[in-house]
Amino acid sequence: MVPPATAADGIEEFLHNLPSAVWVTRRLAELGVEGATIHLHATDTSDAAPVPGGVRGEWTITQGPGGRIEWTRGHAKGDVGVRGPAADLFLLLYGRRSPDALTVHGDHALLTRWLATAAF
Repeated sequence: MVPPATAADGIEEFLHNLPSAVWVTRRLAELGVEGATIHLHATDTSDAAPVPGGVRGEWTITQGPGGRIEWTRGHAKGDVGVRGPAADLFLLLYGRRSPDALTVHGDHALLTRWLATAAF
């Protein structure tokens, strides 16, 4: 199992690199969900050291125009929210864990479509 702090770092690495994956952002542009937000909340990172610019363990992804992705650390309301252990959120982003294994609030269909489109 991936330790929570390592999984949180992996999530941030994925989010940092995603905008540079042009083949993915082109597909995201075609998704038609500009302005949609996805909030990820790790339930097991409260003991991890805080990071500059936000709280470790919570991220909000915003789908921008032309497939552009922006993300921020910290708590926020999203069109869809996903809660679970950091390792499960990390695996979710890489298509190795189903959203059904986590707690999902809001637009489940948006999450499913976004994950399928953002897959590497």
